Amino acid sequence: MIRVSSLVLVAASALGFVAQNPPHVNQNVDRALSRVVFFDWEKSDGSNSKLVRSEVFVEYGAPSWKPEFEAAAGRIPAGTRVRLGKDTWTILETWNDLDFGGTTLPAGSYGVALKKGDGDAWSLVAFDRAALFAQRLEANWPAEARGGIELPLTVTRSETTAATMELRLVPAADIDESHAVTLELAFGPLQAKAGFKVLGL
Repeated sequence: MIRVSSLVLVAASALGFVAQNPPHVNQNVDRALSRVVFFDWEKSDGSNSKLVRSEVFVEYGAPSWKPEFEAAAGRIPAGTRVRLGKDTWTILETWNDLDFGGTTLPAGSYGVALKKGDGDAWSLVAFDRAALFAQRLEANWPAEARGGIELPLTVTRSETTAATMELRLVPAADIDESHAVTLELAFGPLQAKAGFKVLGL
């Protein structure tokens, strides 16, 4: 049986807890970013422009893979929402509505987590960042976040091992016509994909 439960340990790899709960923590961290931009190159008078029609990006902290993650993650109950990445929230921001196979994610800025489903199923959950700000909710505790939009995620096992987590936005070959993009996640021996279309272009 393919075990995909280690995705949940994307969250657990770098919680950064400090003993005795100090009143503050200071971090200087590296963040990775993947971005897709749609340009409008021609103005109505025929001259060139560099007007950006739309953009989508994902920004995240990349934890390192540890083999023990897979066994530990199997104990996570179905329905539990867990951290994706490390340090602060993984951010998905879009200027346009996105269609994830029939589920619409409205234009906006989101903190993204993972949700454990039945068996080996997983999904993404996107929380409006304004709501996260209002709750003063740090990325360690997505289970306490209210609301959220659940997005489908397909998980498979790879023959290669990703030593650190990687999130990439991969445009379709015909993106100018289809406006289709795939969010790809690689961590350890696991890969996950969430395809979407950028609407309103």
